[in-house]
Amino acid sequence: MLLTYVDESFTASVYWIGALMVPDAVAIPLSEALDQVVTDAVKAYGVPVDAELHGYDIFHGRKAWRGVPPRARIAVYRAAMAAIGAQDEVAIILRGVKREQLNKRYTYPRPAHEVVLSHVLERIDGYATSREEYALVIADELHDQAAHRADLDGIEWRAPAATGRGS
Repeated sequence: MLLTYVDESFTASVYWIGALMVPDAVAIPLSEALDQVVTDAVKAYGVPVDAELHGYDIFHGRKAWRGVPPRARIAVYRAAMAAIGAQDEVAIILRGVKREQLNKRYTYPRPAHEVVLSHVLERIDGYATSREEYALVIADELHDQAAHRADLDGIEWRAPAATGRGS
């Protein structure tokens, strides 16, 4: 099973969604490594013990990261990326769209979130299928959650091939 954490980032001009795909056997070691990044930041920079590694907050010095100097925040972000990169078989999928070009290309463009989410989900499905695994996608709740779930109805998702391992 691939635990797949999905999150979005956007500005007025671009919309991105990233997916971190973590094999279930790696989830606990990765979680412990990221917890250590926070523990180190608590000791070094005095952030609260419950600080979260949200890129937006780290980059902009918001919430728990308020008052932490930019170079220190960059070091924390780098440590988090190193913790992720140190784990075997973790994959990252990034997809995005330029909003202006999306609106120019189509007479009735779908919202950027829908377009990018569909591209990310296609890639997640393809990657999981290539590994003969399932992916559990974990994402933030959105204001139009029911509409997104309805969009997933009727899609023919590919199931992993039987491996003889009790699949």
